[in-house]
Amino acid sequence: MARDAGQLSLFGLDLGKVWRNYRQGWLEALEWRPLAWLAPSEAVRVRMSDGRQVVCCGAWERELPPSTHVAGLHAHVLDEDAMLVRDLVLPDLVAEDLEAAIELDVLSSTPFPAEQTVWGWRASRRSDARLDITLVIAARPHVTRQLIAAGFDPERPPEVWAMPGGQGAVVIRGFGEPLRHRREVRKRMQIIGAILFSVLALLALVAAPFMLERERVFDAQAQYARLMQETAAVAEQREALVHAAQRIAAMHGSLAERPDLARLLDTLTITLPDTAYLTRLEAAGDVIRIGGVAANAAELIAALGRTQGIDAVRTPGAITRTPDGRETFAIEFNLVAPPEASDAQGVSERER
Repeated sequence: MARDAGQLSLFGLDLGKVWRNYRQGWLEALEWRPLAWLAPSEAVRVRMSDGRQVVCCGAWERELPPSTHVAGLHAHVLDEDAMLVRDLVLPDLVAEDLEAAIELDVLSSTPFPAEQTVWGWRASRRSDARLDITLVIAARPHVTRQLIAAGFDPERPPEVWAMPGGQGAVVIRGFGEPLRHRREVRKRMQIIGAILFSVLALLALVAAPFMLERERVFDAQAQYARLMQETAAVAEQREALVHAAQRIAAMHGSLAERPDLARLLDTLTITLPDTAYLTRLEAAGDVIRIGGVAANAAELIAALGRTQGIDAVRTPGAITRTPDGRETFAIEFNLVAPPEASDAQGVSERER
């Protein structure tokens, strides 16, 4: 960013022109009827050149009844023989450029000394996007004499207006018009402030339910966090109880899958003859595998097939004979519960 010759620029862009164009856009927008209420005009008591007094709202607006209250704002209309009127046609420039162009024309066309020249202008837009300028030039000494003759104090002058051709007022600058401009700006700022306050109040009303719900959510989260802290020990105990219950259930399942080894051993003891003995006993659920030596393996297999509680007797391998004449065997069978045990188990399950 660089500052050169009083101009503020950024990367070659004149920021001063950006602000002037922005300001000019708002000034033109305030001329629209829908937005005119944002630029209120103060009532001014005007002393006409013929001695009449009227009340005008703004420098070139409607006349109001003389009884209208005026807050210390007065204006005096110059005689037509005390002013020089020029009509100009200029392009539609921003306010600062238009002011400079009119001032240049004033300095080049005034018949009075520059330090005594006072002037004012009004503009109206043409259909070809240009401006009709009505320029009024006067001499300050002549204006001062008229104010004194009208009974005004030159030290506290009123506004000085010109009405060339009796159509519309032109404010001559350098007299009492700054007071009215300050009041209009203050009233405009009050209106804008009231609008902003209303918008903020409306936003607050709209946002209030959401903020309340947000506070409720945060409060619920805080309460939930406190509850979790308070119940952490109970939750740990419950989790330990669940794990213990799961282990007990697993043990019960494992025990349910195991055969009744006491009954199995008792059955095998009764079934096997004294000439037979076992070298292997495996239990995988209800499937029992045994191996050993017997004097007659086939007879042993037949005896197991007739034994109650043993089912599906089979020999996964061949029977072999040992040197001493005995036979080695490997037998598989399914161990089933006896009928009375099954009935007792069913009764137990029904009672449960």
